[in-house]
Amino acid sequence: MWRKHPTYNHHIVSDRGGVGTVDFINARGSKLPGRKLSTYKTPSGQWQIKITGYGQGRGKTKSIAALVLETFIGPPPKGLVACHGKRGRNCHELSNVYYGTHKRNVGQDRL
Repeated sequence: MWRKHPTYNHHIVSDRGGVGTVDFINARGSKLPGRKLSTYKTPSGQWQIKITGYGQGRGKTKSIAALVLETFIGPPPKGLVACHGKRGRNCHELSNVYYGTHKRNVGQDRL
């Protein structure tokens, strides 16, 4: 299932971890077609995407897990971050991501 992201309204996010854009007209008046966006893996192993076009200069880098949670669950509660479950950090499906503490996300007791 695809939904519009609550903050980045030209972007859509799938409950299976996909990220794309919808058709929109940019600031120059050009119509840009929607498309699925490419993600990249950081040296530390986190999957991310660069969100552009929101007055943030060169763009804002977001983790795929965070985008999925923000879209389907809502903003993170204070002090919590996007975490991955037992299927590991290569699986961004809604059923494998949750909000948890940073300590739990990187500690020995991580899922």
